[in-house]
Amino acid sequence: MLIGYLDTHMTGLNDVLGPNFCIGNEPGFSTPWLYNYLGAPAKTRAVVRRIQNELFTSGPSGLPGNDDLGAMSSWYVWSALGFYPAVPGTADLVVGTPMFPLAVVQLPGSATLTINAPAAAPNASYVGSMTVNGVAWTKTVLPATLVISGGTLDVTVGTTATTWGGAFAYLTKPFQVNELLTTTESALRLSTPPVPPTA
Repeated sequence: MLIGYLDTHMTGLNDVLGPNFCIGNEPGFSTPWLYNYLGAPAKTRAVVRRIQNELFTSGPSGLPGNDDLGAMSSWYVWSALGFYPAVPGTADLVVGTPMFPLAVVQLPGSATLTINAPAAAPNASYVGSMTVNGVAWTKTVLPATLVISGGTLDVTVGTTATTWGGAFAYLTKPFQVNELLTTTESALRLSTPPVPPTA
């Protein structure tokens, strides 16, 4: 159900006034990465690569929206490295596909994060396999320790969709709506002061 909705929503990639996705609108930056949470990570890879290849160019109108304080450029840099901080307030990085054969990110202190993807290319949008510090990794979220302590990602990429990461779905039912609503309603009841009686 949610995957079908996302598929329809993602038919437009920068639909400013329409009903489809708009990468130029900052609140939607995480939307292409949602497939990762639904057990369909190959769809995240395909949509993110379409956005990179079709909407970011080296021409005068090379950004698909306003680069408010570097937000649009940051989305591109994160996605080009092969991951994205989709959940604010956490160190979780959801997996995409690296665009570079090698990238080394200098972290605070002397730690580094190295991303190896020797077959990276503009048309190589899919992850075939991945290791984190030499250990096979099949989850679509990277461990937070990578951005804290550093480490090495080795990523096999290709041009054909794979099932890599598909068995790792966070949301097994539509966003656990009932639990979310119940929790939110309880929190609201606890934080709402009583209304004094009127005379």
